[in-house]
Amino acid sequence: MFQFPDGRPDQAPCDVYWHSAGFPDIGSVVTSARSRVNRFPGAQGSGIYLINCPSKIRDPSGKQLVQEYVSAPFLMKDQLKFDFRVYGVIRSINPLSIYVSREGMARFCTERYKKPTSSNFDNLYSHLTNYSLNKVNDAYVHSNTLHDQVTGSKRLLSTVFSQMAACGVRPKKLWHDVKLIIVKTVLAMLPELMIQYERTFSGKEGPQCFQIVGFDIMVREDGSPILLEVNACPSLTIDHGGPDGDSRQKSVVDEVIKIPLVRDTLLLVTGQLQDGLVCTPATGAFRSTDDLASTKRKAHLSEVSDKIFPNRYGRQAASLLFLDKVVYIFMQYSSAHGAMHVPLSGIKRFVKDCGYEDLFMTGELEKKVSDICQYYVGDSHNEKGLFFHGFLSFMIYVAERVFPAEPSLQKQLQKLFDAVTNALRNKGVRSKRLRREEFETKSGR
Repeated sequence: MFQFPDGRPDQAPCDVYWHSAGFPDIGSVVTSARSRVNRFPGAQGSGIYLINCPSKIRDPSGKQLVQEYVSAPFLMKDQLKFDFRVYGVIRSINPLSIYVSREGMARFCTERYKKPTSSNFDNLYSHLTNYSLNKVNDAYVHSNTLHDQVTGSKRLLSTVFSQMAACGVRPKKLWHDVKLIIVKTVLAMLPELMIQYERTFSGKEGPQCFQIVGFDIMVREDGSPILLEVNACPSLTIDHGGPDGDSRQKSVVDEVIKIPLVRDTLLLVTGQLQDGLVCTPATGAFRSTDDLASTKRKAHLSEVSDKIFPNRYGRQAASLLFLDKVVYIFMQYSSAHGAMHVPLSGIKRFVKDCGYEDLFMTGELEKKVSDICQYYVGDSHNEKGLFFHGFLSFMIYVAERVFPAEPSLQKQLQKLFDAVTNALRNKGVRSKRLRREEFETKSGR
């Protein structure tokens, strides 16, 4: 397998494009002793297998995702590998509002963990925590009561935090780091979310959608969390198949987690969750709305945007916020309202509006756009132009050209965004797409 981080010298397309981008450490991932391959698109752990070299990839012609395998997970006395499913709620994206559920679940393997070797690669009950996989193993432990779940194969996050504390882990520090991962992940997703939202709901008043997102987190041997994957449609079922294979049985763990999660999410997005209080118990039992009005408790959802972020996480994550400004610039120069690409004509108009025409030689813009298209989609003659990540690459190219004296790429981009925003305003462009003052004010400015 040959890798071309900067594109092939002969300009020919590559067979595989990693996430439509090149990462500096991708070589260490695919050539490490252990890697995990997911069929793409996939669900519920189907099609996952382990490899120790690229030649072991099955069906190279199909779409697959290679992940580095976490070979030193944190283990407790039972020596079972486990991970967390933490639920976040994206209430809105402008202004950005993120919540995280205070309760989640821990999913355990059903056979003791041993570091992967060529002889145990196929023992997925030891390596993969997916419920859909492990539930068919005879060693899977279903929990009929909250007391049972303490040793079950699916446990409450709060239970496992207590068990980890007994092993020397600091739960508050771990939970803080998990929430920071969620904040950073959503901020990384924000540009694409904004573009898709604009494309779908442009011109419609008020918030149009929300999303419950599942974040799969594993804890390393040293107690630090790592993000495994993000699930756009996490399962919200609260039952499982019975022993006879036909009947359905309620899962006490799922009830405790998911009923409050869904209930409070609906109250949140309908404006009925106010002042951090919600009128309902946390037991998973439903009451009438009249009964609910008389019993108040703390909300099941803890906001990590308007209240916790940026006050608690601003210092660590504020540097990721500026990329949303690229989205508004991108939208100004896309080929049509709601379009997902900026054509070459839009790139030239952008350079002209900003007064940067003299910085580029004849034919240079065409060559750069062609190179970016080649790099991302394997087609240097892509007539649609640059999609968002390609446009961001072009912005980086311009920022480095216009502000070479700035000490970092981040500083260069921030200076460019400020200059572009001012140039557009001087041109009379002041659309809703360029608003972000409300969010910036909430960021502690």
